[in-house]
Amino acid sequence: MSAVFWQAAVAIEGVFLLIIGLLLAGVLRYLGSIQDRIDLAAPSVARLQPGDHVEPFEAPTIGGGSFDITLAASDGRGLVLLFIAPGCSSCKYLLTQLDELGQRRALQGAARAVVVVASGAQDPEVGAQLSVVAESGATIVLDEQGTVANAYGVRVMPIGLAIDPEGVVTGLSWNPHAANWLYEQLGVDPPQDPVSEGSVGLVYPAVERRLRLRQTEDRR
Repeated sequence: MSAVFWQAAVAIEGVFLLIIGLLLAGVLRYLGSIQDRIDLAAPSVARLQPGDHVEPFEAPTIGGGSFDITLAASDGRGLVLLFIAPGCSSCKYLLTQLDELGQRRALQGAARAVVVVASGAQDPEVGAQLSVVAESGATIVLDEQGTVANAYGVRVMPIGLAIDPEGVVTGLSWNPHAANWLYEQLGVDPPQDPVSEGSVGLVYPAVERRLRLRQTEDRR
């Protein structure tokens, strides 16, 4: 009687474990199908991907100059191309990061930082703030009509593209302001006491202070 009982208990346990295994396999397959649908539905944030060659373009820069990406990429340093929109809080934080790098002269000798501004640079206040960031050593490219962004298939901002001296994309981020992506791509050390993104708000604190100081000096 005891042997029969234990044999039945073992058989029931085996059936129970088999049912659990089948259920778990079904759940995993279902989750996998959901992920596949998400991957298919999710739009690419930029047409260019790591390994692609950049599209050549020439565009005006703030201050009246001109920028040619083909020439810039071939100077031996490589570059980091950053697509931003002035009204985007994450984009403003990205500019704050660049301004901080310029203040400690970290951009000298690093990969070239190139900021492509989608629109709004014609606004006097935005233009003045971008001019201050340009003084930090970053190149500010004006893309008022979205020509460059469209050529690169940029659909959201900010977007960061790291480009080597051969003009090949080596890195892509749709959160270039997050973690240490920007610093790693530029080949520079991050700040010891970084400004939190939440404290940036609707203005660039460090940029704003420097702009006011410059305006005060200009009035003297």
